[in-house]
Amino acid sequence: MAGITISTPEVSKRGLRPVNLRTDLPELADLIETAFSSTMDSGGRAAIREMRQLSRLGVGLGVLSNLNELAQGMSLGFVWVESGRIVGNVSVYPADYPRDMGRVWIIANVAVYPEYRGRGIATGLMNASLDMIHQKSGGMAVLQVDLDNDTARHMYRKLGFQEERAWSQWRRGAYRAMPSHAQIDENQPRIVQRRMGDTGYELALARQVRPQEQGGVDWLTPAHTNTFQLSALKRLSNWLNLRDIQRLVIRDEENEAILSWLQIESAFGVSSRQLTLMNHPLDTGTNANALIGLAVRRYGYEGLNINHPHDDQIIARVLRAHQFTPRRQVMHMRYIFR
Repeated sequence: MAGITISTPEVSKRGLRPVNLRTDLPELADLIETAFSSTMDSGGRAAIREMRQLSRLGVGLGVLSNLNELAQGMSLGFVWVESGRIVGNVSVYPADYPRDMGRVWIIANVAVYPEYRGRGIATGLMNASLDMIHQKSGGMAVLQVDLDNDTARHMYRKLGFQEERAWSQWRRGAYRAMPSHAQIDENQPRIVQRRMGDTGYELALARQVRPQEQGGVDWLTPAHTNTFQLSALKRLSNWLNLRDIQRLVIRDEENEAILSWLQIESAFGVSSRQLTLMNHPLDTGTNANALIGLAVRRYGYEGLNINHPHDDQIIARVLRAHQFTPRRQVMHMRYIFR
């Protein structure tokens, strides 16, 4: 990979340089908000607000960058400057993956103002990021890109990224009335809480329907034992951060294998719950309908979000029946350093 000369923040008036957290955050917030305004959710808007709040901290920002995930990602990234103005950005985050999976990096916030696109700025930012990751540790880099953004997908493929899988992001608004057909059916499958010893069954289902070469269980959620068997430290972290995780399953009555699996996650300060569904490919929708229906009955007064593979039309029908709406389609991509 060809290296790129990176100029220092003090002298650069044009071109590529590393992010300077002390001076760049206000401009970065404006750039990212402009570039992603059409797809930004409540979490993205909260991140923008956080960036602006961090920019006011001044002298304490250097210390906070080691503690705050948003600031840490920004601090490892690059910007492109034209006439003293930041017109492009890329952020780089170390992903929290199990050690035996190697080092994984997240590339995010690849943004260029519309009037500066088509000049190779995004390619320059990406090359700088890949060079930096290669120098630090290598491993793998992952990113998300809008499924209909053919220009960006072409650029990433040209740089050496491989497409893993397309995903749809669905949302059900709070306080929606429950559909009449979502009422409890006496003949529906039996839903139970997952058991402590279910890790192997969960992993087996994940490897069948969410193999790691297709991106895993969900964005930044690998098909790995650690996803299902939380460490004591992770459980403590969830407790301290008031994060609650429920897991419901439908079993094969003969061999105890898990046929369908639903995770319901809530967090302090977040008004909606995040669902993750894995469903055996032979299910025609009966199990998925029962699990999603239960989530709607319990938490339909809140907003519900779920990411699911774009090619799963059975689950798409189930989600629409329960008044979920597709909000965004993204492609997950990876780059393997060799």
